Amino acid sequence: MFNLNEVCAVDVGFGYTKYQSGNANGVPSQFPSVVAEVREKVNDISVTSAVAYAPTSDTVLVTVGDGGLRRVGPSIFNCVASNSSHRILDPNYSKTKEYLALLRGALTYMNVTRVPVLVLSLPLSTYKSRRVALASSMQGTHSLFRPTGEQYICNVQRVEVVPQPIAAYFHYLFTRINDGKGLDTSGKKVLLIDVGFYTIDWVVAQGMNINAERSAANNGGMNYIVKEIAEEFTKDYNDPLPSEFLQMVDDALANQSYTVELYGKRHSIKQYLSGAERRARLPITALKNSVGDTADISDIVVCGGGATFFAPIVREMFKNNIVNVENSQFAIVSGMRLMALEFAKEKKAVPTPAAQAAE
Repeated sequence: MFNLNEVCAVDVGFGYTKYQSGNANGVPSQFPSVVAEVREKVNDISVTSAVAYAPTSDTVLVTVGDGGLRRVGPSIFNCVASNSSHRILDPNYSKTKEYLALLRGALTYMNVTRVPVLVLSLPLSTYKSRRVALASSMQGTHSLFRPTGEQYICNVQRVEVVPQPIAAYFHYLFTRINDGKGLDTSGKKVLLIDVGFYTIDWVVAQGMNINAERSAANNGGMNYIVKEIAEEFTKDYNDPLPSEFLQMVDDALANQSYTVELYGKRHSIKQYLSGAERRARLPITALKNSVGDTADISDIVVCGGGATFFAPIVREMFKNNIVNVENSQFAIVSGMRLMALEFAKEKKAVPTPAAQAAE
């Protein structure tokens, strides 16, 4: 037997890595999906020495095989190796050492030594081709480090991989049940749009039934919006920009301050928003063409890290529909946590819409 509190969900996204344990009192957390390389290897120096080299900021040390060391965490841009860190925007992301480093960082922050069920996620575009290999590669033992440098083992006993938008849809279903007492499997027909950093995924569903013909993904996420603004900003700004400037723009959009601080001065990015909004209409137009007529859609739900920016555009382009923003940052990982609890309760795979997406 095991404690349901031990199940874990980790959403290793292109923009942020989000994680949450099964503990009902646990809240989801996140850190940038940025990995800083540590030059030394485990075999070359003691781990205690490697920890001593670390900045005082909130990062953790992880291994990625062959003795290689990496740092991840909320304060990664303050890390000594931050200028060599970057996000991986590649369909094969889940095969990389960076993905492994981020997953192990999340396990470290959750402070677990045994995980009976770990739920991971993939975009719809790579779910079918990568889910089996990802589950297989992440199941088993992971060597982790405590803040003191002490090495310990985390045993992941079972891994389930689910499509990201379906995890968000699962969260949507659970938040619309009778006082949290049961899963609503009838419900309305819903178009759920997950705006990630690299991709935009969407599903049309009713209850536990997914309409695969109207569900898809494209590479039109917040990365392209952030880059559009950054490129226009650099045309008007002559001084050198920090390596984390894209992150600064992303944060300014997320918190709706629309300002970045450079050399102690605040600079507005509002004048660049119109161009970014034009860019954002392209993937939403593709989405609209894929979904078709939406007269049968009761709710359009926008979630994901880019939901705040994209929601007004979705409302504009689907003006006859009701559009809501759903727990935008953590909808996916919260849904994954709920799915992890369901997987753990069943000896066989819980009947979720994820199975339909694989067909």
